[in-house]
Amino acid sequence: MATVLSALDYLTKPEKYAIKPICVVFGDDLFLVSEVLKTIRLLVLPHEESELSFSRFEGSATTFRAVLGEVSAMAMFGGLRLVQIDLADSFVSSYRDRLEQYAESPCPTGILLLQLQSFPSNTRLFQTINKNGLIIDCKTISSVKVPVWLIARAKSKHSVEIEGNAAEHLVDLLGNDLGLLDQEIARLALFLKPNEAITQDFIAKKVGSWRIRKVWDMLDIALEGNVCETLRQLNLLLASGETPIGIFSQIAPTLRRFAAATELFLQEEKKGIRSNLRMILEKAGFKPFLLNKSEDQMKRLGRFRGSKILALLVKTDLCFKGDSRSNPRLILERFIVELSHPKMRNIGSNQ
Repeated sequence: MATVLSALDYLTKPEKYAIKPICVVFGDDLFLVSEVLKTIRLLVLPHEESELSFSRFEGSATTFRAVLGEVSAMAMFGGLRLVQIDLADSFVSSYRDRLEQYAESPCPTGILLLQLQSFPSNTRLFQTINKNGLIIDCKTISSVKVPVWLIARAKSKHSVEIEGNAAEHLVDLLGNDLGLLDQEIARLALFLKPNEAITQDFIAKKVGSWRIRKVWDMLDIALEGNVCETLRQLNLLLASGETPIGIFSQIAPTLRRFAAATELFLQEEKKGIRSNLRMILEKAGFKPFLLNKSEDQMKRLGRFRGSKILALLVKTDLCFKGDSRSNPRLILERFIVELSHPKMRNIGSNQ
C-alpha cells in the first residue's frame, strides 16, 4: 500500500515517485500546494505543446461529467491529459461515490489531480486513492523544521549558502511562511558577492524592519475597508523596495488564519453553538498575545469577507504563478481592492 508523502519529501526528489492516474494534493500551506501542483504539471506535461492537454476546473463550478469527459479524452499530441480541480472539497462532497468508483478503476488516458484543503484518512475515498494513487500532504510544517528547509531551499533553488543562525534569524523576522522566506532569499541573493554566504549581519543590513511593520499596517487598514488609504500604503511599500509577491506572501498566512476562523465560526453557528471568538481565533492558529488585536480585526472583517478570503488567496496566488498576463503590481492591487472594498465588507455580514 502506498503511503502519504509530505510535500517536502516529494519536492526533494519528485522523479522518485511515479505520477498515478489519480492524485490528491491537500493542506493549508499555499506555497507548498503551489510548488507541488507546478511540479506535477511539469512532470506530466514537460513540453510546451503538451499544455494543450491540460484542463483546470474550480471544484464548486464543475460537474463530474465534465471532468470525466476531459480526463478520458485523447491527448492532442499523444501522452497523457492532466485535469486539475482547484478547491475541490465541495466537488468531492458532491461526487464522493462516483469518485470512489473512479479511483478503483481510473481512466488510463489522463491524470486526475485534486487540490483539497483537507483529506480525512478515515474515508473510503482516502483509502482507495492511497492504494491506487498518489497523496501529497502540504500542511504547514513545524517551526523547528523551517530553518532546515530554508537552508536546503537556498542552496537547491537559489544557489546560495545561508548560515544556520542566519536562517533562524530570518524566520524570527518574517515568520514561518515559506513563500515569503523563499522570496526574501531570492532578493538577498541579488546582493551577494561571489562565494559570499548569507549571514546574520547581512540579514540585519538588508531586511528592513520598517517595511515589515508597514505591511501589517496596510493589512489593518484593508480590514477596515479603507481602499484609498490601503492603496496609498501599498504604493509607499513598493516605492521602498518591496515586491508585489513579497507583500502578498507576508499577509497571506494571517488571512488564511482568518479564513479558517470564519469557517469554524460558521460551523458552530450551524450547530446552534454560541461561539467564543477568542477560542476560535486560537484554534485557527493566532498566538495568545495577538488575540485582542485579531478579535477586533475579525469583527471588522465580517463573515462574508472571511468566507471569501481563501478563494481570493488561491486565485491571486495562481495569477502570480502565471494564470494572468497582468503585471504583478496590478495583480496585487486588484487583490487589495477586493479584500478591502467596504461594499464587500458589508454584503451578507450580520456582525
